Amino acid sequence: MALFNKRDLIARADSELLKSFSSKSASTILESAALQYDRYYDIFLSHSFSDAKVILGLKKEIEDMGFSVYVDWIEDKQLNRSNVSKENSRNTT
Repeated sequence: MALFNKRDLIARADSELLKSFSSKSASTILESAALQYDRYYDIFLSHSFSDAKVILGLKKEIEDMGFSVYVDWIEDKQLNRSNVSKENSRNTT
């Protein structure tokens, strides 16, 4: 049995988008969330950038469980996404 399903994650993302009271995108909300952490992460979230709305829902669900979530294109914009590796998930700061 899956812990999450796409329909529920999109519904969670829609809820977050409604909370923003603006025309912010899922990507914009995710990027603004990067400022909330002290650069230590419990979970490395591997995903496709094209799934930003699903990622927003999943990230929020995981955070509700008490974990911090690393999303490479949000936390480390300078990374070359064509070279993503296990090492990218390690906190080096």
